[in-house]
Amino acid sequence: MLQYSNLKGYDHRLHNRLVFMTPIRLEKSYIAQFLELHTDGRLVIKPGYCWDGPSGPTWKDKTNMEPSCFHDAMYQLMRLEIIEAGEWREWTDVEFVRQCKKRKMNWLRARIYLWAVREYGEGNSKPETKPRNKIITIP
Repeated sequence: MLQYSNLKGYDHRLHNRLVFMTPIRLEKSYIAQFLELHTDGRLVIKPGYCWDGPSGPTWKDKTNMEPSCFHDAMYQLMRLEIIEAGEWREWTDVEFVRQCKKRKMNWLRARIYLWAVREYGEGNSKPETKPRNKIITIP
């Protein structure tokens, strides 16, 4: 039997563990194969996690790759309805840009990033109608 999933839309696979602290407090921790959000606000992104990197007309570099992984993981939690997009989307976008600036991203580029995620990101925070990781089985 063959089982596989199409990795549509993903450009990168994480090979190390990333941990971020957030102000999010859940009643119960969310634990999945590649992503965890704990009751203390700790976001853990595990090796094997796939994401598309920074979006838009941009280049990928040391200032935006790790922040883009954080941002994509947070938006995934919104799409899965683990966290409320209306409550956490703006915080996520601002935190993404803060992380970029911490890595010495140019201030103008950071402002453009913030504008872009605020202007165009909302649709990516909504639950998917066609889940992208559907497992296909061929007997």
